[in-house]
Amino acid sequence: MLLAYLQRLIQRFRHVYILLDALDESLRTGPRVHILNALETMRKWGMQHLHLFVTSRDESGIRESLDLPTTQQVIMQNTGINQDITSFVSGQLVGDRRLQKLSPYHDKIQRTLANGAKGVFRWVECQRRSLQSCPRSEDHLDKVLSSLPRSLDETYERMLCNINGYLIEDARRILTLLCFASRPLKVQELIDGVAVEINESRGLNRKRRLQDADDIREICQGLIDIGLDAGQTNEIDHEEYLVPTVRIAHFSVQEYLESERIRDQKAAVFSLSSATVHAEIAQICLVYLLEDGLSSSSLDQSLVEEFPLAQFAAMYWYRHYQDTVTFFPRLDSLIVDLFERQQSFAIWVKLHDMDRPWRSSIHFSRRLDEIATPIYYASLLGLNQALSKLIKNEEAASVTVSAVSDASSRVIPKQINAEGGEYSNALQAASYGGHDTVVQRCCEQ
Repeated sequence: MLLAYLQRLIQRFRHVYILLDALDESLRTGPRVHILNALETMRKWGMQHLHLFVTSRDESGIRESLDLPTTQQVIMQNTGINQDITSFVSGQLVGDRRLQKLSPYHDKIQRTLANGAKGVFRWVECQRRSLQSCPRSEDHLDKVLSSLPRSLDETYERMLCNINGYLIEDARRILTLLCFASRPLKVQELIDGVAVEINESRGLNRKRRLQDADDIREICQGLIDIGLDAGQTNEIDHEEYLVPTVRIAHFSVQEYLESERIRDQKAAVFSLSSATVHAEIAQICLVYLLEDGLSSSSLDQSLVEEFPLAQFAAMYWYRHYQDTVTFFPRLDSLIVDLFERQQSFAIWVKLHDMDRPWRSSIHFSRRLDEIATPIYYASLLGLNQALSKLIKNEEAASVTVSAVSDASSRVIPKQINAEGGEYSNALQAASYGGHDTVVQRCCEQ
């Protein structure tokens, strides 16, 4: 629909220029596919006054999808790129105070980095840390320059292998969350995400909480960036403010972590696969929402501040669950736990109501009798496995959410057609979501 509006808008102008830079930096699974499909659609419009300009590394998938004649391709020569890299290195040497100590050797450093970069700016940027720690002697400098990694892969392998053994688990969790979380994480959100145990002793391990952004930087040196993001909204007064946010330092970091290459290298323990990490993030979110400290108190701003990952977990556990490729019984078990624990279920809906997903604000004052039944939400989201378990577990139950006061009690209503929710009942919610199997199950009850 958006493309249709764009097409109509373009028709109003004599000439339209659309520039798309670094297409190769979009993720192969997901965003890149949508972008390539959109470009293909726009080219089929046949508008002579529409001009598309796309830059990218020469990757076979992108080349084959665009399928451009040679007359519409411009190959950038390394000579020009090397000149840009030389200028970049020169700027780094002059602007970095810790590199100014090596000023007598700046020409040598500049030549070595420019020649070793092979057209890759990121490689040059990654070598700065080694040079910053180099003692001020030409002999030491020669040793550092001769031992620089030969490629970006080797650079990342060395960074990962330099992480202390006792920090590997935390580092891997940080990289997992930063690469695959549905949105960039704030510092405090990431700290709690690292502290969640999802195995035997599941729960929030407060002893694992890092202190601040410096700890995150120290664990993943050279692999992450922390900056202030604009556009975050305070859930109370809806004012925008700046907040420290953590990201992967460069798209090539995630590309390496997901590649086949890392699995044959010393850093294989850090290998990530989208087939499993979404299940891991969904478990982190669900375990966090089930945390006793979160569910044992009434929801207010102080509780949200005490549990900074809570709103992210409430908003995105389902999205990561959807992106899970392989069936994980533990995930469905956690979902059932969330839905059967009255207080945890109510906290989740107040933090983010999937019945009204367009609302991002927290509904602090919402009463229990204003919340639809867990079976309703399981039907709305198409959670077939969880729904079957809920119905089976509570066949004899006849209480509703509004009638239960004991936080440890089960809250699943016996009647699957109980009134409540944006779509009135479970059957209509499942129908709205297009969940055929759930619709059939509802009709059988």
